[in-house]
Amino acid sequence: MDSQHVTLDSLPYIDKEYDDPATREHVLGLIQEEMAQMSPPLMPKSAHIFKSNDTLRKEYERVRSGHSLPPFDTTRYNISAPTSDTASAWQQASNNAASQLEHQTTRIDNLELLQNFGAQAWKLSNHQKEQLLSSIENRTQKLREEGVHVNKARKYEQTEAGVRLSELEERWSDGNNGIDANMPTAVQPKAEPQLPAAKRFTISADQAGQKLRPFLIHTFHNVLVRADTIALLRQKRVLVNDQIVLDTHVLQLDDCVQVDIDALHSIKSRLRGLQVEVKYTEPGLVVLSKAPGINKRTVEWAAAAIEVARDTYEGVVPECDALVPWIAVNEVEKGMGMLVILVNSSERHMDMLEHVNKGRVVFTICAVCHGKVDDSVFAQTSMADLAEQTRELTVNDTSASSDHGLWFKYNHLRPDIFSFISAKVTSVTPSSTVGHLSLVQASILYTTSPSLVLRRFMFELDHPIAGSQNHTRPLTNHKDKGTLQAFVSAEFPSLATNSIVTVSEDVPPKLLNVCAREAKFFDRRKEQARAEMEKLSASDSALDLDLTKCVPAAYVSGRKEFCGFVFHVTTDTLIPRPSTETLVDATVEFVNKRTDCKTDINIMDLGTGSGCILLSVLLRTTNTRGIGIDISTPALSVAHSNNNHHKLTHRAEFVHASFETFTIDPHVVSRGPFDFIACNPPYVSSTRASRMRASIENEPMLALVADNGGYQAYRDIHTALAADARVLARDGCIAFEIGKGMENGVRSIFGDWVEVNAVRDTQGVLRVLVFQQVMQGTN
Repeated sequence: MDSQHVTLDSLPYIDKEYDDPATREHVLGLIQEEMAQMSPPLMPKSAHIFKSNDTLRKEYERVRSGHSLPPFDTTRYNISAPTSDTASAWQQASNNAASQLEHQTTRIDNLELLQNFGAQAWKLSNHQKEQLLSSIENRTQKLREEGVHVNKARKYEQTEAGVRLSELEERWSDGNNGIDANMPTAVQPKAEPQLPAAKRFTISADQAGQKLRPFLIHTFHNVLVRADTIALLRQKRVLVNDQIVLDTHVLQLDDCVQVDIDALHSIKSRLRGLQVEVKYTEPGLVVLSKAPGINKRTVEWAAAAIEVARDTYEGVVPECDALVPWIAVNEVEKGMGMLVILVNSSERHMDMLEHVNKGRVVFTICAVCHGKVDDSVFAQTSMADLAEQTRELTVNDTSASSDHGLWFKYNHLRPDIFSFISAKVTSVTPSSTVGHLSLVQASILYTTSPSLVLRRFMFELDHPIAGSQNHTRPLTNHKDKGTLQAFVSAEFPSLATNSIVTVSEDVPPKLLNVCAREAKFFDRRKEQARAEMEKLSASDSALDLDLTKCVPAAYVSGRKEFCGFVFHVTTDTLIPRPSTETLVDATVEFVNKRTDCKTDINIMDLGTGSGCILLSVLLRTTNTRGIGIDISTPALSVAHSNNNHHKLTHRAEFVHASFETFTIDPHVVSRGPFDFIACNPPYVSSTRASRMRASIENEPMLALVADNGGYQAYRDIHTALAADARVLARDGCIAFEIGKGMENGVRSIFGDWVEVNAVRDTQGVLRVLVFQQVMQGTN
């Protein structure tokens, strides 16, 4: 073979001929020629790689230079020895070792979770730890707030004590100075009430420009009622710069306003503006009945004001704000009507507290409670068991975070306080929202906080009082209106005669009205439910419904009218709402506008549930077909049943898919593209769902509640369409039902789409948003 005439276009395969020196030299030449023609590998300069990340740039330089990975640094896990033989050094070393071991234990736990159960278990473990940490932080914050509250209460008590002491010292000094040494004490003349001098004000820059009348009303709003302030102007008892002026006079800077105000009159005027009533009085003690909305400080002032306003009062009449408040024996809660026992000295206060601690003071409270309470719940054995369980929890649980221990300790209550409650049920009212409401009357001993004790007691019995405070449960028709409990009697020993005094009053109309209203709503709801089921031709057994079980009539009968058609519903599907008919109307409106279509308009019902939206659209139109999609198999079964009932199986079918995957599901894609997607996703936030518990507890949470404040489903659908929009026709639209006030959030999520319609429901609430995607090219 002549090597000079060999033509190669790639590396030759040569056996023995390669041993020939001429051949080997020729092959090597070809290789060198081929290598010269190849472009060298393009390696970017390090200066242009990872300019903004030092760590990645250093790692790139290490790989580029061929250096191996540095050895793993374990020094951070070393347990260092004490730096000296002092106790503090050993303690620091011990703490450091414990910290290092705890860190290593955590790493081992995480690795075991990842290795044995996978990443999802590790994420779940971290989530639980984060929830625990959040709970501890919230509890810590609450304890801080309670500490601040205690400190403020102590500061208030100390301030009040200082004011009282100064007042007593001043009275003592005035009394000594007023004694005439030459006149026998027995014939001292009776002192007439003395009034302070007129009030004078110099108008500041902030007050300049105001009219006189508004200025006086604002200045004396804590002293005089509005009518009495206006009376001062009419009686010419207000001077500006020593002149009588009109009430419309505009005040100027540095004007001198002089008000001739009667201190006793101002006290009586302010008392008339307070809803307090004297129920019992004796020297140094008074029982007042206060209305909701009046706080402790106002009640204590009112007791002192009532004493000064008496015709028998002797001495100097202080100004309205200078009255020394009396002391409330029992705790005063602003949000409820109650009886308050007040005394005028710390000695009497201590005497009354001694009576409380010996069980001689009895407070009786009535309250509206959730559920059907039976008197057997209050049996002595049951109450004794509850008190014993509470006592054991309080005594044995030394943890600072113990709910029982902290509650009893913070409120200064004895652990067996529940055994000193005597309760009975006075009435039971049916309720369509909570089943039943019970009016309970309870007498409580050994405490100055009876309402607090009763709330916790009924909470432990799983019949919480209706209200919005701790250890209560809101009533749907009575939210944010205080707690439904009130004092009806107080029994205590008289400090003057030591005889037993009983002060009583009627059950407040507010509590009775709530029960009456619930009964009225219940009867009305029952009649409506019966009428609806009769209209739907429900069975006799369905007509005999019990709304106290809080099961909606639609679930009892298994039927619900929607858009003029009757659909089968179960607890696996939502009950169709009238507001959702707005979504059907929007879909039908879209169909009616597409009169130029030569083929049937293809509709998708995303999150179909019972199928009522899709089937209603098909029943109201003739040129449509479609599919319903849901992630719930039981719900799809109900939709199939409705499809068969309305004889639409040739135009509608139902497919199992989710919001995240419906755009790539082969069963869905094969039936597309769709001209219109109607979607009623879950949009109730978890926070709102907790407040709506009674009204939605029978319905599937999967179809109601969504994460991220109710917006998660909208985000999932937008993400799915953004990833693959083949299921939607080029000029197709998607319509969403939204909750009240959610329009801006949904518009933000679909900000890259064009909003083509917004529809309000029959209540005027914006209920449906319709979007069209801006797409390039064709499907």
